[in-house]
Amino acid sequence: MVGLTACAGVNSSIPIRLWYASDNTTFVEYLWHAQDDRWELMEIWTGYSGASSVGCWSGERNVSYTGLVNTDNTLTTGTTVRREATRPR
Repeated sequence: MVGLTACAGVNSSIPIRLWYASDNTTFVEYLWHAQDDRWELMEIWTGYSGASSVGCWSGERNVSYTGLVNTDNTLTTGTTVRREATRPR
């Protein structure tokens, strides 16, 4: 069974991001480029519970936020600005 989480921005400057758990401790993140009709591999996130889901929401402008549960079952959060991801803390 594979779970998918997608996060779409409120405007075209924040594209769709898609995450899925590739194993018990890894999520893979893709970015959808509608103008080019293609997916781009953004990052492979290791050290997170593959049994959980990804929480995502969009803020103002080009900012979106991500929540992941680590292997200690603790919620971590990160920020994505203009497609540059910062690791959850």
